Amino acid sequence: MPLFKLILFIYKYDRILFSNLFYINNRNKMKGLFMSIKKIGLSAITVSDIKKSSKFFSDIGLKVKSNHPEFGWCEFTGLDDGNILGVGQSDGSMKPGTNAVVSLTVQDIVKSKADLESKGVKFISEIMEVPGEVKLVLFKDLDGNVFYLAQELRTAKK
Repeated sequence: MPLFKLILFIYKYDRILFSNLFYINNRNKMKGLFMSIKKIGLSAITVSDIKKSSKFFSDIGLKVKSNHPEFGWCEFTGLDDGNILGVGQSDGSMKPGTNAVVSLTVQDIVKSKADLESKGVKFISEIMEVPGEVKLVLFKDLDGNVFYLAQELRTAKK
């Protein structure tokens, strides 16, 4: 069986095996790429009125996953869950309607921040914590797009 067909067969029937083969064959070329980012877990926007925006997103069919009015924050998912839309009340640092922020979930935010700083990434905040929920730190990419590194603190409910 030609190598190409073998790879397609493996990919079709065992994506986990395929991803492991890809990693093994390319780990030296891609050193550092797998730093410690576990998933892209959240896309966030800022809004001028959290109450009106929360009602809007509920009215269009998103379900509330988490609501923290004391922090000016609400999270939504679709009916089948999937990625999360975070909606936050503007504190003046970001103009509502002009941004979307993607979070990258990591295991250890302190180590991940240090790793990215060693690669020249510029952070625009200190590590912040929402007690019992999440630790966050903001950075910008080369074009000024804002990203969060996020370390989840809450444990899965049993």
